[in-house]
Amino acid sequence: MKLADKSTILIVPDSFKGTLSSIEASQAIASAFESVFPNAKIHSLPLADGGEGSSSLIGKLVGAERREFETFGPLGERITSFLYYDQATFRAYIELAASSGLTLIKDLSCSAMRATTFGTGQLIKSAVASGAREIFLFLGGSATTDGGVGFAKALGYRFLDSNGEVIKSALEAEESRHEFEGEQLRRIAKVLPPPSLDTENVKLTGIADVKNPLFGERGAAYVYGPQKGASREMITELDTGLQNLADVCRRDLARDYSDSPGAGAAGGSGFGVLTFLK
Repeated sequence: MKLADKSTILIVPDSFKGTLSSIEASQAIASAFESVFPNAKIHSLPLADGGEGSSSLIGKLVGAERREFETFGPLGERITSFLYYDQATFRAYIELAASSGLTLIKDLSCSAMRATTFGTGQLIKSAVASGAREIFLFLGGSATTDGGVGFAKALGYRFLDSNGEVIKSALEAEESRHEFEGEQLRRIAKVLPPPSLDTENVKLTGIADVKNPLFGERGAAYVYGPQKGASREMITELDTGLQNLADVCRRDLARDYSDSPGAGAAGGSGFGVLTFLK
């Protein structure tokens, strides 16, 4: 490769899934170019698509402070997660992958039906408690296919079965035999919103780079389930559960966002943002 001594090099990377953030990638690439072409002008412009590293990138660009919180991870383990908060603008930047991401899971064989967004709901609550008036939620890189039920539970929503009993996950009960969100979707018969919602007076924007609907052949389970370790049988069950969730929310909340562009993002979390956080 030949470059003039005073060539200009523009480095514009996204993240490398599960390995490098876009900032780390741009630094590594820039370092390599500098070692070979010391006189070149090198400019780095890291990008983000809503997945891992999105909040870090935006947070650093706007000068926001990184704040860490203990939350539940995608399989119920306690982890240290984070968000970025800009005190000057009262804006918080959260990536779903920080608490509910695929990179947090070592064994995908047991996670597809169990992964939950509960920890993301905890981060949203922490952002509101910090004083956020506006929250940007980046929806990429999830390990979940729970339709946002996990973060809805963390924010006070209750989901009942056909017997009128509250469906609890292992995060909410002592017995680990209780099902996690993905496995619960088909059992939901009624949804009850909280008396008051933490995000009621907060502007919340979900950011995704896909336009998939919630369920169906182009939906969350069929398109993204395989990369999360879901078998064909699991995909069918998850898709049926997501359709059931949409039907119940349409009836009980008078909200129907299952076909909205991006509803299927992050395992249906796009649907969850539109349905439970607006």
